[in-house]
Amino acid sequence: MLQDLITKRPFAIFLCCVAAVGASRSVAEDAGADGSVESKASICLGCHAIDSFSGYEADALATVLAGIVAGEIAHMPLPPALSDQDVAPVAAYLVDAASAGGADAKVDLANGERKGRSCLGCHALENFATYEAGGLATYLRAILAGETGHMRIPATLSDQDIADAAAWLVSANADSGD
Repeated sequence: MLQDLITKRPFAIFLCCVAAVGASRSVAEDAGADGSVESKASICLGCHAIDSFSGYEADALATVLAGIVAGEIAHMPLPPALSDQDVAPVAAYLVDAASAGGADAKVDLANGERKGRSCLGCHALENFATYEAGGLATYLRAILAGETGHMRIPATLSDQDIADAAAWLVSANADSGD
């Protein structure tokens, strides 16, 4: 019995992993299925907030995307729906969309300070130094959804509260001179 579990369980786990990867690729491929730049950029926006691309030059982002497509940046899996030819147009689209306002145009820093100060009860302000507001907001949403295995944040935070708090934490850190 134990021998059966030892030999069958890894195979079952392997099959589940193959099925999960296949399903995630299918969903990602559907995101870029119509072939438009917007559709292909939506693949990136499945994990990254649009304002996380603010501050990038299109050429610099294209270099990063090319590295991901080529498999040189291993920690960032990218679905096969993005080809080498898609890299420059998608990078330009993301940078343009981020510079057009993205989430930054709607941020309320006063609300962000009210909500963000509760984070400072456990976390030092300098812990937020490496984040951009969009990336931090994405991470906070993942915590709120219970996806990261970290302590949950208050479920009373709305999506706007999270965006505001992330923007305040990042800007307060920049203002502190760190």
